[in-house]
Amino acid sequence: MENSLLYKLLAVTLLIVVYVLAAAFDMARETVAPLVVIAIAVVLFFPTRKKK
Repeated sequence: MENSLLYKLLAVTLLIVVYVLAAAFDMARETVAPLVVIAIAVVLFFPTRKKK
């Protein structure tokens, strides 16, 4: 696998863990959920530079 794909997968996994922890500890899910969704969209759809 490409390194950029691994970094994206790791970042998305960490963001999901953050949401699960926020839900488990009942910490402002209404605020955390949209931020996590936006962050995942940015991670997945942000263009990456190709090495030449």
